Amino acid sequence: MTTRTDKTLKKSAPVITDKTKRGRSGLKQRVRIGRSRTSDFRLDAFKYYVDTPLNVQMTIDVIRDKLPTKLVGDAIEFLALPKAVVLEGLRIPMSSYHRKLSGNQLLSSDETERVMRLAEVTRSATEAFGGGVPASAWMGAPNKALAGKTPLSLIDTDAGTSQVRRVLSVINYGGVL
Repeated sequence: MTTRTDKTLKKSAPVITDKTKRGRSGLKQRVRIGRSRTSDFRLDAFKYYVDTPLNVQMTIDVIRDKLPTKLVGDAIEFLALPKAVVLEGLRIPMSSYHRKLSGNQLLSSDETERVMRLAEVTRSATEAFGGGVPASAWMGAPNKALAGKTPLSLIDTDAGTSQVRRVLSVINYGGVL
């Protein structure tokens, strides 16, 4: 793993980089390069973006640099929702996801932006519900305040994400929809 650092902000966002080298047994092994806050960054990549609020400039930089497709798999594991449901919410066709994943390709800028939105909304839901499990359940459940749609199905657009944020704000602070 390497980190991309914004010199003016002194914060870093992770970027996954693997290298191959020979281990003690003489067999080639994939190893992580760089420092990581966890022992296995791969499993915590999406969680990093959920746990770490990025400022606007850092978010723009991540979107422009694009994220690895592996991160979508991390999101699926983190949310514990069916793969088809998460991919539909992110508007990533199943075939494209598998092609990019097997080719170790990056997501497009649009797909990266939707993944970043998912991480941001998941962070807000986790704060509102006090944990990842209830937040994940809420993300995948139809909601009357969202016209019977799931929050996950609305994050593909700015307007839909705004609606989801509004509902989470009401849950967090009280109020009327």
